Amino acid sequence: MSDTRRPVIVCGYDGSPTGKAALQAAVERVGDGQLVVVHASVIPVGYGGVSYGSLVDDIRAASQRTVDELPGVEPGLADVSWEARQPVGPAARELNAVAQEVDADMIVIGSRGVGSVHALLGSVAYETIHLAACPVLVVPEAALGDAPTQR
Repeated sequence: MSDTRRPVIVCGYDGSPTGKAALQAAVERVGDGQLVVVHASVIPVGYGGVSYGSLVDDIRAASQRTVDELPGVEPGLADVSWEARQPVGPAARELNAVAQEVDADMIVIGSRGVGSVHALLGSVAYETIHLAACPVLVVPEAALGDAPTQR
């Protein structure tokens, strides 16, 4: 019996250049599968502002704008089956939660880190790799071509 299950790829997207590169890499790899783009938002804990409700609304509205712009950021989305998710919580935790929920074959994320091994990957990439139950493809800033070489 052959496995006819279509691949499922979860892609973390934050609007950064490496986030855009990760989205492109995910689109290139998903084929006839399903792409789930995740834009996680973190609501500050202990925010003492008078208008906490409006802060939450602003964060959710910014997340929605980011998701609404996805087809313009990556035209290849028009050629694949995709959906967007906008969970609230730390990015690595939310990426992995979505990946487990959809039984993802891979998570694709960008990384801007520099310096030590932990910082080289970036905190979200580092944590995502350590929480993941599937392979994780990390697109580093150096892969962008015009990015400065990191030492």
